[in-house]
Parts: sequence; C-alpha cells; structure tokens
Amino acid sequence: MDLVQMLSAIQQGDNATRQQAEQFMKQAEESQTAPFMAALVAELGKEEQTVIIRQQAGLYFKNMLHAEDDGIREAKEARWRDSIDDGTKVAVRSGLLQCLLSPQEQVRSVAAQGIGAVAAIDLPSKQWTGDTGVVAQILQCVTAPEGSVPETAKQAALKACGYMCEELEEEHLDETQRNQILTAIVDGIKVGVKFIYLFLYEGVLPPLCSHLKMHF
Repeated sequence: MDLVQMLSAIQQGDNATRQQAEQFMKQAEESQTAPFMAALVAELGKEEQTVIIRQQAGLYFKNMLHAEDDGIREAKEARWRDSIDDGTKVAVRSGLLQCLLSPQEQVRSVAAQGIGAVAAIDLPSKQWTGDTGVVAQILQCVTAPEGSVPETAKQAALKACGYMCEELEEEHLDETQRNQILTAIVDGIKVGVKFIYLFLYEGVLPPLCSHLKMHF
C-alpha cells in the first residue's frame, strides 16, 4: 500500500481498510519519520493530485508536530527539533511555503497550518530565521508588488503568520521579526477591506495584535 492509497483509505475506505492504512501510516511515522514527513509535504504540493489527498497529507503532517495533550505535543516537538535532519527540514519548509501559491484554497489553508506548526517549534530554538526564515518569507510574500503574487497567496501567508503567533510567546520573536510581522499586517490592510475582514472574521489578527501589544 503506497502513500496515496493509505491517504485515500483513511478518508474513504471501509473500516478494515481504514484501520490497515492507519497502522501503515503509524509504522511509517515511527520508523521512517523524516522521509515520511518529506513525502507527506511533497504530496501536498502536487497540483495534479486530488485536493482531498493533498489535504489529508497536509493534515497528517501537521498532526505529526502538534497535539492538544501537553506531553504528546512536547514529544512531537522534540522529535522535529532533535531527530529530523537539516536536509529534510529545509525541504519541508520550502515545500510548505510553495503550497501557499496553490490555486486550491484547501491546500493553501492546510499549508498555512503546517507552517504555523513548524515555526512554533523552530523559532523558540532560533531556527528558520534570518533572510530565508519564515517571518522574512511571509513578509516577502505579503509585501510583494501587486500582480507578482496572487492575493490568495498573501492571504494564506498572513493566515500562517496567525497560526504561528498563536503558539509563540513574546520572547520567541526578536525585534526584527516583530517589525516584519507588523509590516506584513499593515501591508495586508492596504490590500483592501475584503482581505482584512477575512482575517478579522477568522480570528487571525486578534492574536497577532495581542502578541505584538498592538491595537487597531
């Protein structure tokens, strides 16, 4: 059973097939964690693949990094931070950012969640920073000249920023990163009413503003 078959079975298979697929996925997660993560993000990025498979791949990846239970979440974060090689991390981060450009809204949305989950682990450890870091990349996307980046990508980038900031403490961002986030928000507002109302409605801007001690 390959990855696509497993993702399909989890979503649409009968109980027996679904359980078998879940077992295969769990085994892959435990025994081949890094290549499995890379394969999930690669599947998310395939425009020729069905949206439901891509979405399932992205959600499974995100759930490999995040959990509601504090103990489980800490173990997942430690696994990414300490056990995943740098090459895989670079490929995963790049793949997630590329997915923000997808014409499929579901793909952009789950990619934003994935970016937020990775950044919430990386930034406290001073990883994924600098000119090629997540905050700088989000700023670059949101402030790109009109017509050079789809508005939908800018929306997804700001949404990723919201997911990221929901999980971070103030000390996890330095002054440069805080200023970059502020710039991204302000430039997003300039895009227009429809753009900014989307984030006010979905609750993305309030945690950003609170995090930066800002008021609109």
